[in-house]
Amino acid sequence: MPTMVAMITKLMQQLCATGEFRAETDPADAAETYISLLMGEVPLRQALGRLGPLSGDDIALRATRAMDHLRRIYTRKA
Repeated sequence: MPTMVAMITKLMQQLCATGEFRAETDPADAAETYISLLMGEVPLRQALGRLGPLSGDDIALRATRAMDHLRRIYTRKA
């Protein structure tokens, strides 16, 4: 997991450096927010036996939705 967090944090740093996200955005905070939006309660629900494995389509949908929400939070308002 630490490697994944580091990779996502690096991506957030790149989004800040290119101006995709506001300059004052903390890349580590953005990474944590993305992971929270992506994962939500899925691991807990799976551990409790209330949700099975996600399909590839479900994972892709969740990743897209999490990034869309992240952009709403950290993108410069026009």
